[in-house]
This record gives sequence, structure tokens and C-alpha cells, in this order.
Amino acid sequence: MWLLPSFIADIVNHNPKPKTSSGNKISALDGLRGLCCLMVMHMHWTFAITDSNDGGSWETNTKYLFHRPFYYLFWAGTSHVDIFFVLSGYVLSMKTLTMIHKGVPAHRFISSAVLRRATRIFLPPVALMFIYLVAIRLHVFHSSVAIRERNAWSQEFQLRFFEPPPPLYPLFYDQFWDVLGATQKLLDPSTHFDLPEYGKYDSHLWTMPTEFYCSLALFLVLLATCQLWTRYRVLIHSLLVAWCWFTSHLNHGLFFTGLLIAEFDILLKARLKPTEALPSNASTGQDPVKPWLSFQSRLSPGLGSYFTIGNIMSTISCISGLYLLSMPLLWAEETPGYRGFFAYMPKYMNTGQQGDALRALGAVLTVWPITYISTISGDASSTPIISFILSNPVSTYLGQISFAFYLVHGFVIRSLGYSILPALYIFVIGTGERWTELSPTQYSNGQIYASESRLTPRELGTIWVLGYLIVLPTCIWMADLFHRFIDLKCVALGRALEEKMVMKDDTSMSLPTAAGKVS
Repeated sequence: MWLLPSFIADIVNHNPKPKTSSGNKISALDGLRGLCCLMVMHMHWTFAITDSNDGGSWETNTKYLFHRPFYYLFWAGTSHVDIFFVLSGYVLSMKTLTMIHKGVPAHRFISSAVLRRATRIFLPPVALMFIYLVAIRLHVFHSSVAIRERNAWSQEFQLRFFEPPPPLYPLFYDQFWDVLGATQKLLDPSTHFDLPEYGKYDSHLWTMPTEFYCSLALFLVLLATCQLWTRYRVLIHSLLVAWCWFTSHLNHGLFFTGLLIAEFDILLKARLKPTEALPSNASTGQDPVKPWLSFQSRLSPGLGSYFTIGNIMSTISCISGLYLLSMPLLWAEETPGYRGFFAYMPKYMNTGQQGDALRALGAVLTVWPITYISTISGDASSTPIISFILSNPVSTYLGQISFAFYLVHGFVIRSLGYSILPALYIFVIGTGERWTELSPTQYSNGQIYASESRLTPRELGTIWVLGYLIVLPTCIWMADLFHRFIDLKCVALGRALEEKMVMKDDTSMSLPTAAGKVS
């Protein structure tokens, strides 16, 4: 029973479903993170089948449906990673900033967050690296390696197989030390600018040292500014965001932007709080909100709230952000609808940096409306579209397992996914005339040349969908197991280690006076 996904096991065991608040802001953000992880998986599964940019041009971005704005979001993994970083900055800084605004010392909490961040970020990927070790020695990737090498040599299947499966060494000793060395590189935050040895096992893990490196920078900034007046703290954070944005340190800039959004949400909530005390002024007959509420009630239930300036601005912001996130990775500067944006970017940036900065701006414009609406209403479900897309049971579940899902999806694609692609190719193409058109040509001298005919978009789409129906459930199943038996255990271990090592208040009070002053 424990091998079943948790939602199936709960149904079989008739376990009551835990009650969750669909209006919780964090729940909505978790749902957004879960959907973004799903879109990242879409990108990597797409590149397992085809490289739609190969031999293309800006016309490719206007010719095909899923290259066009908003449709591109279904597999724009790079854009969704930017959303991850904004969400991380927001969530990591929210509690600290709340304590600062309440006048509660935040140094102890920041220390705790730094201590637990390392175990939270690195222990699950380290466990995954040794799962790779076991899987490689059990030849889980054996057929995938053979299929990819044969396809690369003869173009027999005309599929992409973009990421190579992990290497197999003749001896377990060599494999173990290679995995150990790759793990050491993974734990080194200074390598977050590159893709070192761990990339040959799972290149998707590049976000782990980046997350940790940017988290440390975030906590350092919070520690440095936690005692400043609010206006000076906001000014410094804003200058940091601008500096990172225009010096191409976009990952840090996205974290600091999440910090800035969290600060604005807290200030907005504090400003709106006095409206809760309006009944005390009712006896004077000077309630400034009552006429507006009366006007709203004459519309239709809840209709008036959709036409407030804040909701209109947040809707425009979200649509604009999604449009920028839909910017294609290649030839965006030549694509109609996007090339005009590049004229407003700093000239000292190269084209790639300009595109990255615009996509990062799109991530900010997409996340901000969700937090803003939740803050002014006190309930994320006040906007049905947010509740429907981000707080539904599927998005909520994907948000719960999102970290595990991100870690294991590459493993599944390069093992099971690669293995089933040849069979899907034969099923879609058949063995008739079309097979002959797509087959490579072999001459008497042994040379093999790929066929000039290529798979059509319809054929590629059919292969993608059929494989997706197998790969996605497997990714969810493995992510559920990884979440329950590794991810949650790592979180519990980090918390237990902290409780074991951190001095309690009575212990710190018993220290000598000089030591107490230093601490």
C-alpha cells in the first residue's frame, strides 16, 4: 500500500481528506509553483522528442501554434524557473519582514533559516544522486543509452534525445567515486554559474546551488537591513533589485524582487487594517466606506469588487507578465510582437541578456497580482480565476510535491521516456511508405545518411501526447514516493538537528556577561 501514490492510498484506506483553505495565499503560490514544475517537465519532454528551433528562424515563432504568445507557456520551462526564484524570495522573506514590522527581533529566526536552508536544498538532491548510482548499476538506463546512440548515428527514429543518459563505468568503484565527485560539485555554491560534473547525471540540478547561493544573499540583506527604518530599507532593497537587473545578476534580482513584493504586501496590509475598526465610527455617521459598499451591493454579489482600480491594474499586470514570459528563447529580437521591447533595453547588454531581463520582468508582473489581490481581500479565493487555476485540488497537490517532481522528472524522462519512444515512433509511422520515406540511406561503403524527409508536426505531436500519457503518471508516482520518503524526512532531519544544536534561552542566559554581549 505504501507504494501507491498518497491520493490513491487515501481513497483505498478511506482516509478523510484534510481540510485546506483554498483562500490561503501560500496555498495559491504553492499551486503556481506546482503548475510551473509541470511546464518545466513539458519542456524537457518536448526536447526529448524534437528540437523545434533546429534550422528555424523568427518565422518559426509565428508559424506554429505552440510558439505563439500564451501557448508557449505550456512548455516555456526557462520562464517558469524565473517564477520559482521570485516565489522563493517572497516566501523566504515574508516571516522575517513580518517580525520586523511587529518590532520582534528577527536575528534568531534568520539564523535558523540559514541553518535549515542547506539541509532543505541539498539533502534531497544528494539522495537523488545516489539513487542514480543504484539505478545505473542496475542498468535502468541501458536501453536508453543504446537507443540514443543508435538514433544519433543513423537518425533511425528522427527523435531528439536532447539530454544524454548518465554514464556507466565498468567498475562500481569508479562509478561510486564519480558520483561522489559530482555530488561534491553540486554542494559547491560557487559552481552555480556553470554546469559542472553533476550535469552529466542530471543537468536540471543547476537550480539547487543557485537557490542556495541566492538564499544566502537574501538572508544577508535581511540581516543588514532589519534594523533600518522602513523607508530606508525599501529604498536599499529597490536599489539592489535595479543593480542586479542591469548588471545581469537576474537570479539575485528575482530573489530580491520577491523580498520587495513581500515588504509591499505587509505595508499594504497594515494600511488596510484600520478599515476593520470602522464600526467604532458608525455612531458619528462618518463612515467613508459605507457609500461605496452600498453601491457595490446594488450591482450583483461580488461584481463590484472586480472593477476596483487595484483589480484592473493587477489583471493588466498579470496579462503583461504572461505575455513577456511567452517570449521565445531564440530569435525573439526579430519576432513580431517582441522585437519592439528590445529597443528599450540597455545597449550594453547582449541580446540574450536583454531577453532574460524581459522574461524576468514577466515573472515579477505575474507573481505580484496574486499576492496583491490576496492581501487587499484577505482571501485568495476572492478572485475565482485564482481559486480555479491555483487553488484547485490538482494544483494544490502538484504544489505539495513540486520539489520532488522537479528532481525526479529528468530521471523518468531519460529512462522510461527514452525507452518507449522507438515503439511510439513505429506505432505512429507504421511500416509502409511513410517508413521508407523517413528511413536513412546506407551505401555499399558503409556510410549512412539521414533521410531528407522529416517528421511532420502532427506526427511529432502524436508521439508527444502518447508518451506524455505514460511519462506524466510515472513522474507523479515517483515524485509522490520521493516526497514522502525522502523530502519530508530531510525536512524533519534538518529541524531535529537544529533543535539539537541551537542553544535554548536559559542556556544562553547562563553564559558569562562578556560572551552574552558578543552574541
